[in-house]
Amino acid sequence: DATYRSLPAGSLTSYRNYISTLPANDPPDIFGLHANADIAFQQKGTRELVEAVLSLQPRTTLVGGGKMTPDEIVLDEVEFITNMLPPKLSMEEAHPLTFAATEDGTVNSLGTFLSQEVVRFNKLLSVMQRTLSELNRAVRGLVVMSPILEKMLNSLLLQKVPDAWAIVAYPSRKPLRPWVKDLVGRVEFIRSWLVGGPPPAFWISAFFFPQGFMTAALQAHARKTKQAVDQLHFRTDVLSLARDDVKDPPENGTYIYGLFMEGARWDRKSRVVTEAHNGEL
Repeated sequence: DATYRSLPAGSLTSYRNYISTLPANDPPDIFGLHANADIAFQQKGTRELVEAVLSLQPRTTLVGGGKMTPDEIVLDEVEFITNMLPPKLSMEEAHPLTFAATEDGTVNSLGTFLSQEVVRFNKLLSVMQRTLSELNRAVRGLVVMSPILEKMLNSLLLQKVPDAWAIVAYPSRKPLRPWVKDLVGRVEFIRSWLVGGPPPAFWISAFFFPQGFMTAALQAHARKTKQAVDQLHFRTDVLSLARDDVKDPPENGTYIYGLFMEGARWDRKSRVVTEAHNGEL
């Protein structure tokens, strides 16, 4: 870019004149970055600004021509989330194939992984149910508002996931309501596997611990082929199939979906990883 260049020897005034012609905001390509890096930077700055503004605004909102108090807003949110929460997962509902034993009499590796995920999701659901009930009672003045409940109240007002939930949940950047909707979808996927048996394709981003799923898949193949796990390696093939087109599991390995790519994209035609389109994050 001719805008950015090394100047020949000259006077201080000539250097100042050149510097004054430089743009206020440097384009990311001069640092070897993709144009989308500037979009990501602006989004981050905007998100921080919006969060700061929200934290300062009055805790009231207009509904039907009147104003809702902070307590009313929180109680409305508590009711919404409570009604959205699915029931906890029950191992007693398991399909016979879900925890089917292998030839050596042990539970299959994917079944063991699923049982661990069930424990994690049930813990999260239990914490949410308990804290929502406690906050509901605290806002109504039936119990003392503890510091933890006060922080939770402030989070609900700002549509943020409360810390009390985040510490027992999976990593996520979603705001509160999309986060709750995503949680419901994850639990229902786990439930469908638990109750209906292993699915033909697995939503890998639904898990608390996707690495555990990958290890379980390796162990399952090792037992099937009677090979040592440490001698096996993953090979990934990106298929042109849509999720709904998959009716049966593969002969070897597993089908997965739900992967995301940041800073690049998958070219379906050339079947290679390539640069992202401008403006498409």
